[in-house]
Amino acid sequence: MNLKMETTRESFFRTGKVINYLFTKTINMETKLLKHQQVFVNPEFEAFFKKLEREQLDLAGIAGRQDGLANKPTSARHYNIQVVSSIKAAIQKAIDFNYSLFKPVSAIAITKEMRTTEAENILLLEKDKNAKEKKLLSLKSEQAELRGSINYIAAKLKIIIPALFGLAEGILVYTILQSAGFPLIVRFFLSFVIGLTGTYGVNLGANFISKAVNKKSWKKRFAVVITLAFAVAAGLGVWRAGLYSGSVTINSQIDLTSSGNQTTSFSSLPFILISFISFLVALAFELKHWQTDEQKARIKLYKEKVAEGKKIELESHVINNKIKIAKENVSAASGEALVIQEYAYSNECRLITLAQQIQNYYESSNIEHRLDNTCPPFFGESISKEFKLYFNNLFTHLKQKK
Repeated sequence: MNLKMETTRESFFRTGKVINYLFTKTINMETKLLKHQQVFVNPEFEAFFKKLEREQLDLAGIAGRQDGLANKPTSARHYNIQVVSSIKAAIQKAIDFNYSLFKPVSAIAITKEMRTTEAENILLLEKDKNAKEKKLLSLKSEQAELRGSINYIAAKLKIIIPALFGLAEGILVYTILQSAGFPLIVRFFLSFVIGLTGTYGVNLGANFISKAVNKKSWKKRFAVVITLAFAVAAGLGVWRAGLYSGSVTINSQIDLTSSGNQTTSFSSLPFILISFISFLVALAFELKHWQTDEQKARIKLYKEKVAEGKKIELESHVINNKIKIAKENVSAASGEALVIQEYAYSNECRLITLAQQIQNYYESSNIEHRLDNTCPPFFGESISKEFKLYFNNLFTHLKQKK
């Protein structure tokens, strides 16, 4: 008989575990449907539930066997007072304990407060973002207007043309000095000085001419610059012609195939014309693309507007990220609250199932050990609807809203 009782008890334990497993599995499946796929388990309640299940089934098995051997209970009133009320009290206490751990009102209030706070934060961020977008549109319009009145090619030519002129002068001097046998450091130094002087001279001449207040003054300044440029070109031309002639004479004297002493002299005119014409070309480009103080100010303002626009775009990107994070926090908080409430709801379902399981186990054990081999007519009545529930009503209300 004891063996049968143990077998029955183990069967009910297995049945309860299967039912609890199915409920847990159902809750887990519902939880995975949430956006953040959160999983929540409370260790305190799980330990409490396992202890309650073990103790109540043990008591139900013992009470069922003892009452069965005495052919009790004999009436429904006796059964309700002695057995059902005890089961209901234990399970209701567990339901109340579950409610104390996961109060839905508190959870909803906290979530609502967080949603309100985050919503206000998002609203402020959206306002800031909109203000920056308006400012950015205004800057784009100003940039377009300034960009239309700026000639960036002129600004580049203003640097490139004089630099090319100075470079050409420096290379010409370097080549002549090299053929004349000057040391490397002397060649490099003189070429650099003349090239830099040529570059600066073009820029200085263009600046001097462009500062003229009227056309007459402009012509006078242009004549002064041209005269000085021709004088410098003539001096450099004579010097270069002399160096080149001397280097050719020395080379011809060293050449073994040449007969007698020959002196070669080159005209300085080609050197003068090369330098002077190159200067005129560079000066013409400088004057054509010369930037006034007003144009320089517009270029500076345009660069400032571009830098400000990039800064605002970066700030807008940061604000967008903050808004995204705030929305994700609200969603995560709502999802977490729902997961916890669903877990609490599943606990109520598990406890009601456990109550029915305890009752069934008592009745089965009682019938098995009754000496009169009868089944009381009041056995088999469900007590699942006789408990005060909290989360079941909440989720039923939510389902009706859907």
